[in-house]
Amino acid sequence: KSRADLVRTNYIDIVKQLDPIDALVLSELRGSKPNASQNLRNEIASELGAPPDQIEVSLLNLHRLGLVAPTFDQKIESGQVYLATLGRELLRALN
Repeated sequence: KSRADLVRTNYIDIVKQLDPIDALVLSELRGSKPNASQNLRNEIASELGAPPDQIEVSLLNLHRLGLVAPTFDQKIESGQVYLATLGRELLRALN
């Protein structure tokens, strides 16, 4: 199969719903592992030089799209998140 055969058509719809900051946040989450004490919202905010609230809004949008999930029964707003399977597969398709 060609690489194009592996790209799901719904990925196009998902990418259209991402703001540029969402794409940056998604990229920052690549390779992160769930950790009960890790507040990725604040780490990503520091890395991108963006306000934590802006990162939280991005995380909420990424969660709405099914790309991230909260760890350990946390709320997305806690910043304790990981890439959901759909998020990992979308990033793989974009590489």
